[in-house]
Amino acid sequence: MSENEKSVDLSALNYSKLPLQYGTVSCYITLNDNRYTVETVELRNTPALGRYINYVELSADDHERWLAGQLERDDALNFVLVAQGRFAGTLSLYNIQHGKSCEFGRMMMPDDGRRIYALAAEMLGMSFAFEILGIQTLYCVVVDGNDAVLNFHLRNGWSIDSRYERFEQVNGSDAHLIGLSVDRSMWSECFVKMRPLAKRLFA
Repeated sequence: MSENEKSVDLSALNYSKLPLQYGTVSCYITLNDNRYTVETVELRNTPALGRYINYVELSADDHERWLAGQLERDDALNFVLVAQGRFAGTLSLYNIQHGKSCEFGRMMMPDDGRRIYALAAEMLGMSFAFEILGIQTLYCVVVDGNDAVLNFHLRNGWSIDSRYERFEQVNGSDAHLIGLSVDRSMWSECFVKMRPLAKRLFA
């Protein structure tokens, strides 16, 4: 495989998905490609994140191969959050059933001052799902015991929803994944709830 084939560069027009930008100049999400490989791999390989995800040490080539496959799918969008011109984390919308539902996940933030932008990431992901994709129900799962993330979603208007509850192996152990959801009818209320703090993040 040539170097160009391995490199996931949306601006080279090798993929039908383009490097869109959604948000404001100071804080936005954009589709993940080789501009963010180093930062994404470094974040994904942070051992502290491995408690709640299946932790596998990734190489840049591993990530680019996975991302290339994702970009060929019509049911997955993998974003990078950019805040004040810096990489600030990742988030994804996947299992997309256009106009119906999709799953929100893979939200990871560096464990430094950039975690303040978690609310911006959630708000942008929800807005893209409801306003751009026309999703009716957005759902996610949180590993039981990850109280910080569970409470974060609940504060932002999500509700526990047993329809999306599941049990999986996480790092070789059985894990209970708590399901949550937000319906399109609740999006305006969620937006109003998040807006006061989010306005500072987007300034």
